[in-house]
Amino acid sequence: MRYSLTLLLLTPILASTGPGAGWSQLPGLPTARFLGPQVAAVGGKVYVIGGMLRDGKTYTETGKVEVFDPSSGKWEERAPMPTARCNFAVAVIDGRIFAIGGNLASSSEILNIVEQYDPASDRWTRRANMPTPRWHLAVGAMRGQIYAIGGRGGNLAFERYDLRHDTWTRLPDLPAAKENPFCVVLNDRLFVLGGTGSDGKEDYGVFEEYEPATARWLARPRLPTPRTDVAIAAAKARLFVIGGWQRGGLTAKVESFDLSSNSWAPARELPAPLSFAGGACAQETIFLAGGARYQDDGSLAPISLMQAFKP
Repeated sequence: MRYSLTLLLLTPILASTGPGAGWSQLPGLPTARFLGPQVAAVGGKVYVIGGMLRDGKTYTETGKVEVFDPSSGKWEERAPMPTARCNFAVAVIDGRIFAIGGNLASSSEILNIVEQYDPASDRWTRRANMPTPRWHLAVGAMRGQIYAIGGRGGNLAFERYDLRHDTWTRLPDLPAAKENPFCVVLNDRLFVLGGTGSDGKEDYGVFEEYEPATARWLARPRLPTPRTDVAIAAAKARLFVIGGWQRGGLTAKVESFDLSSNSWAPARELPAPLSFAGGACAQETIFLAGGARYQDDGSLAPISLMQAFKP
């Protein structure tokens, strides 16, 4: 299924200095969504997949797939994900996108479904189910394998998918529960943000690296501004944690982690606070799609915002 929406690229929304500097607003998502949407970059294009829709006070999951071409500034609709869902995770291997886990807003069912999307053929294929159904999980792809980390419904679960054999392997449980983690792979290293503190409560500042060769979790410097419901992406040998929710409300804060110095530094903030967005990097530019903001009645509603940041 393909149709094009011809839209003009916009100039940066703000000047080069001050709050939001460095961020550009692009043609908005044709379908506003949050809780997802999951975002993946393949072949220089940005794919926005699934998530949650809101109609008045009714929330429903979606399988809609929309792809943005930065070179033309156009959106195009592609074949929908067979299993509409939200709060799932995606990873990319060999130019194919894998949608993993999640839940249904309409029934609260927790999923272990894995579906593969091939952008070249615009087709979805069912893959082996993940052993542990869960939502709000994190995934990362390295060396032809996908690691699925924690999540609600399986906060100690740690499992690995092998693309070649279409099989899952249960790994030793996580050292501590991770209810709503975030993961990114950078320079063939897997980093995970979020975990549990010594008091047994969620700790949004925990930052760790998993070392497959030794099956060890290595502590890394804590995120300076602990928060959840962030977008996370890697560009130019740095990891960026964008927006999110911290105690007190939404934030526009952006912080970057530099592998060479093993340290965090502040980066250019978003033009406005935002959470539940999806992020991915294409051509050394971070694209941020969708998300949520508070309405006058205090509820969260999805937005159609599409933003870009070039570190």
